[in-house]
Amino acid sequence: MPNLPRFPTNCLASHAGIKIATLLDPVGRTPREMTRWDTSGSVSRIGIDPLGSVSDTYTEWTRAIYEEIGARNVTEQDWRGKIGGLQSTEMADFLAEGHIARLACNDDNDYPYVVPCWHEWDGEAFWVVPRKKSAWATYLERDPRCAITVDEDGALRKVIAQCKAEMIEGPNIGGQWVGVAERMSVRYLGPNGPSYLEPTLDKPRWLFRLEPIRLWTWQGVDWAKSYKEED
Repeated sequence: MPNLPRFPTNCLASHAGIKIATLLDPVGRTPREMTRWDTSGSVSRIGIDPLGSVSDTYTEWTRAIYEEIGARNVTEQDWRGKIGGLQSTEMADFLAEGHIARLACNDDNDYPYVVPCWHEWDGEAFWVVPRKKSAWATYLERDPRCAITVDEDGALRKVIAQCKAEMIEGPNIGGQWVGVAERMSVRYLGPNGPSYLEPTLDKPRWLFRLEPIRLWTWQGVDWAKSYKEED
């Protein structure tokens, strides 16, 4: 049986919403009585062997308290989710879900321009398919410097990348963009994807490949360690 911690004479210990008070014998070694309050306001009292030996009841009760403390700590932190950067497989799985991206580029006046868009990640780069008249397509053609972020609510998974855009195709009908658009339509719209895409296949689109120059990820409800460090 592991050594369980003893509470000092006439102490009041509080942890994870559990408060424990002990009344020790005159020698100050063995608890005679223990009273417990929890966050619900309930009170329970347990008697201890008055002859000075720690009873089995006390041992088991103390063990239960510490197990409850540990379980409550885990439960109270579950809402934070997994904390830290995404592993490569986690990032790939996340980007394979139907999360809208936000693409940032520079407009003709060199002002930041941000647009929500569908994307496809192939393991090395992002792919986007602007319509022929999408202003941001001409911005990417003129200035390939851009950035993209994909994120979510809840667990707060996110992928952020600064990229260099490469125009693979100018506006055309039936080019390489069709395969990319077909896969994206299913990922974002499910079985309704083809019904949305097919009637517009006669409308020209561009195809851009966004190669990450710098990429970082995060998940969980907490600050990264670097934000907590003092300057």
